[in-house]
Amino acid sequence: MSMPYENFSIFIDPDNNVHLNTIKNTFRSVYFYRNGAIIIFRNHREERKTMRFSPRQLNRKSSEPLYIQVFHILRQAVSETAPDSGMVLPSTTELAHQFKVSQNTIRAAMRMLVESRLVCRIRHRGTVPVSCMRPEDPQADNRSIGLVFPMSAYDFWQPVLKIMHEAAGIKGFSLDIYLYNGDGTDLRDEHRALQQALRNCSGIILYGDFRGADRALVEQFNRERPPLVLFLIDQENMDVSLVASDGYSATSEMTEKLLRKGCRRPLFCYRNLNNTTQVRLAGFKDALQRSGLDFKPEMTCRIDFPDREIPAKIARLKPDSLICSAYSEAMIVKDIPPENIVVFAARHGLDYRHNGINLVVSPTDLLGQAAIDEVVRRIYEPKAYRRKILVRMENEVFNLKTAGANK
Repeated sequence: MSMPYENFSIFIDPDNNVHLNTIKNTFRSVYFYRNGAIIIFRNHREERKTMRFSPRQLNRKSSEPLYIQVFHILRQAVSETAPDSGMVLPSTTELAHQFKVSQNTIRAAMRMLVESRLVCRIRHRGTVPVSCMRPEDPQADNRSIGLVFPMSAYDFWQPVLKIMHEAAGIKGFSLDIYLYNGDGTDLRDEHRALQQALRNCSGIILYGDFRGADRALVEQFNRERPPLVLFLIDQENMDVSLVASDGYSATSEMTEKLLRKGCRRPLFCYRNLNNTTQVRLAGFKDALQRSGLDFKPEMTCRIDFPDREIPAKIARLKPDSLICSAYSEAMIVKDIPPENIVVFAARHGLDYRHNGINLVVSPTDLLGQAAIDEVVRRIYEPKAYRRKILVRMENEVFNLKTAGANK
């Protein structure tokens, strides 16, 4: 007994009288099979329609290379194919036989078709025009970008992810998010998410471990075919595409600004000495050196204790200015004038609570757009050089009088 169910059918064979191979030969693919009792499968098998070509279509006296001629012929055929035709291109061997050329000639032409995004390889079906792809096709080459992202940061970065979704859509790609447990203690979950993205996507954007513990993992996946772009976190001395804020220059500039105002005891506060913090700390040290001041360990303070203890801890160090990696330190300290406090923040996460404070703002909307632009560039040009894009951070001084307009 069989009955239709949307685009599926259900076959019930309680006596197991119908052999599974019979069903496979009748229907396109079996989805569920257990003890011969219930089988769920897709629509009835479609007749395979394969394009046909002739060697007479080639001009062997032309100065134009044969693979270019084959490419033009295939491109025209693919462009004229109706979306619902179910048409499939012949295999490399069959095309070589039909055109009476070598398989290398066919491979060169097919490579150009793939790079032009006119055809794609569908597992179990063959090479088909992009217009003939179905949503359920297990695509080997598709128009999706995988964003591998830590679960702990997912909620905070929602506004940026929305921008990235829109930017990918404008370029004709979808953005698929693969979440992983990014607590830094076990990289197996990040490896799992990367493997899934590698199998299913044309390019990958990775917001990796903020401590940099996944460097070996990044190097491994950076050697794979799908382009990899690191997002928000810098990996020094690695040939990899990267999009992040220019924290080094921003910290250096803001430190020099404080020194020019007469501050001589700046204090750099942070919670975790991760990759981002290390880059900012390097900029802090560079500014001190250029200004003729020696860096001393007491010029840094790691906030690894309860918030209520922060004021007393900082007071003992007697700073006259503060550079903070997060709001919490700046909001608690009362003895330092607001104009001598610098706080790093993401634009979409601004929380204006301190009049006169110097905000070093990361333009996260530009970061998201730049990441999409870079991964799409690498998808279209797999062998292109890997760019390191550092987006300049902006300095804003918050003023209560203009707070209503900024919110």
